[in-house]
Amino acid sequence: DETDRMWQETIEQARTLPDAKRHESVNGEWSFVQTLRHLVFGIDKWFTQPVTGGTFHPIGLTNTGSADFPFPGVDPAADPSFDEAVTARAERMRIVRSHIETADEAELQRDVEGLENGTTPVLECALVVLEEAFEHLRYARRDLALLG
Repeated sequence: DETDRMWQETIEQARTLPDAKRHESVNGEWSFVQTLRHLVFGIDKWFTQPVTGGTFHPIGLTNTGSADFPFPGVDPAADPSFDEAVTARAERMRIVRSHIETADEAELQRDVEGLENGTTPVLECALVVLEEAFEHLRYARRDLALLG
């Protein structure tokens, strides 16, 4: 998928920066590592937990509107390395991709119950994950341009 390819390019660009830059906030926004952590959380909130019955990854970073919700397994004090965040996001995306590639129409239309999200069809959950990946890619690229 094109967004995955663009994320890979962006991650490789981030690898060229000193580690401190990958953890640096730009104009009050999340750092590159925090963005990856938020994507892990979003995948877990919209897909891993409701669709596959999996658990939340401890490094997930909630959005501010969800910060007070007690998501099981999420460690608000987590401070993962760049590589840990990259790996967690890649593993979570593999789960989404694998599930969608093997899903039939009934599975895509199946309603699931997500924490804080309510009832949503599997296909819509997957689309939210993809939309979040695309939107946060734009922010990450914008911020890397300022950091580099």
